[in-house]
Amino acid sequence: MRAVAFALLLSACATPSSPAGSSAIRPTRLPLPPATAADAGCESEPSGGEPGQRDRFTFEAGDGRFGYRNQRGDEVIAPRFAFAYEFSKWGLAAAVEAPTETAPARFVFIDPSGAVIAQAYAFDNGPDYFQEGLARIVVDGKIGFIDRGGAIAIPPQFVGASAFCHDRALVHDGAMAWEIDRHGQVTRPKAPYVPTADPCAE
Repeated sequence: MRAVAFALLLSACATPSSPAGSSAIRPTRLPLPPATAADAGCESEPSGGEPGQRDRFTFEAGDGRFGYRNQRGDEVIAPRFAFAYEFSKWGLAAAVEAPTETAPARFVFIDPSGAVIAQAYAFDNGPDYFQEGLARIVVDGKIGFIDRGGAIAIPPQFVGASAFCHDRALVHDGAMAWEIDRHGQVTRPKAPYVPTADPCAE
């Protein structure tokens, strides 16, 4: 399934997709500490859940667009997405908005009504995973975090941000890098940000 989304976005690595008019951001690497055995416990949650959560089931229309039906077969979210994931038990689903003349394709998080909650950060050829209850979003080219219910946990303000692991994430503003906790509080002093030539490195 992620291969389908990958082809739609033509992305080779974790790159935030910027809407037309917003400043493009070159993917860069945070100065991450060496991996440890403890990092293996930082598991990601899939982008979707089991079919039928919130009485929503994905379906593909004749034109190749995806939408959602309820258990009775009634269309509850019109098929307007290039691809759609199942809803999670917390009430969010990821989907791919098809490109238009004015905007590129992008990953989004939607609620059970089909309303877009936020643009999802593109990661691993798909929408960002929820890790430790938080997922990255992109607003006007800046990265922030939402919780499983779609509420803003940390407002978009970073040029780059890692996923959370052991209640910590590394972020940068293009000049300085630092560590934050799940409340956005600084937990490691700021230091000069050092970019890398490998945009796919995490």
